[in-house]
Amino acid sequence: MRRVLAFVIVLAARPALAGPTCDGGSDDTSSFSDSDDDDHRSTEPACIETSDVHGYRTCTPFGKWGRSARWPSLFVSAGTAMRRFASPMSTTDSTVTHDGESFRYRVTRPERAALDTAIVAQVRAGIGLRHGFYGAIELEAGGLADGSTNPEMMSSGVLGTPEIRAAGVAVLGGAIALGARLRSGVLDAGLEGVAGVRTLVYQYESHYLACETTTSITATTPVFEARGRAALWLTPFISLGVTAGRSLVDDAWITGLHLGASTRAFGGR
Repeated sequence: MRRVLAFVIVLAARPALAGPTCDGGSDDTSSFSDSDDDDHRSTEPACIETSDVHGYRTCTPFGKWGRSARWPSLFVSAGTAMRRFASPMSTTDSTVTHDGESFRYRVTRPERAALDTAIVAQVRAGIGLRHGFYGAIELEAGGLADGSTNPEMMSSGVLGTPEIRAAGVAVLGGAIALGARLRSGVLDAGLEGVAGVRTLVYQYESHYLACETTTSITATTPVFEARGRAALWLTPFISLGVTAGRSLVDDAWITGLHLGASTRAFGGR
């Protein structure tokens, strides 16, 4: 009788010793599964979506970083451009010194209707503003491809007259650009106004017996241009673009090609 009573007591105690009920276990399992899902989602690439009719969508590990409002919309670009403009050089007198002797020379620009051609490298950095507007600073450096002047020595020394010849023309420039842009899918287009200066350094080599001296004449002109820019986004952060513009004060014009990068996906909205 005692053995039967002990057996009944053990059977009654087993549910209590079994731990949580099935419902409780289901709740714990569900909670654990949700946690795993959260961890899994945090490692997935963030997606960048456009709001235009093309529905362009791309996923990248940098997507969340690229669309975060905490990062300002900064951009940089580098490229090359061809400029065509009239030479600012007119008939100019200057001097060159050899071993303590000073010689005067004159520079004249050949009479021709064609514009000078300059090939320059350009870099720019800027910031995107609201409603598609932006501002940028641009620097350029290069040289004239076919422009030249005619130097002529106007005085002589004790041992004769130096020989002088043109040695090239350097082109330097700086400008500020303000513009507005629109984007449709991976295509970007905009218009901008540019104001700055362009400096030409005309260099000459003078030979006087065994002495060789390099001298230069500098001419600076203002630059006011209207430009159009178009770009193709190769990735959400890298673009390849072209530039074309015309001077607002003379017959000068510019065309160029550039590669750009932005801290915000597609340059920001």
